[in-house]
Amino acid sequence: MLPQLDVYRSIRAFAAAVAEGWITVGPGELADAAPTGDGVRVRLRDGRALTVGAVLNCTGPQTDVRRVPDPLVAVLLGAGLAEPDDLGQGFRTDALGRVRPADGSPPAPLWTLGALRRGSLLESTAIPEIRAQAGEVAGDILAGAD
Repeated sequence: MLPQLDVYRSIRAFAAAVAEGWITVGPGELADAAPTGDGVRVRLRDGRALTVGAVLNCTGPQTDVRRVPDPLVAVLLGAGLAEPDDLGQGFRTDALGRVRPADGSPPAPLWTLGALRRGSLLESTAIPEIRAQAGEVAGDILAGAD
């Protein structure tokens, strides 16, 4: 359900921007891009060259935490300090965001919030949810400081 919800939200926002003339849609495969004074000069694989205000990556984000090209995520997973959640969309965490080790041992003092909790919380992308998570993490850290 989560990927479909993200897609639905993205499609609605994108369609509104196209309808209002903020975005012009065109086919093409990007070969090269370089910033200019007023936008980006792009060259497409078919040989066309355009100057555009911005380039949007419409392929979508990588949601499988095991494939995210982030060195910290790779080290945490590789060392067993974290493990993917059941959906592979983030880390397995406890109720307060503490990252669960792969071997089931007691967790290190390591918390996460936001997108890396999507697999367990499902809705973890908007500021109100992330703000609440930050409050929970801060409370947990302060409780352990006693």
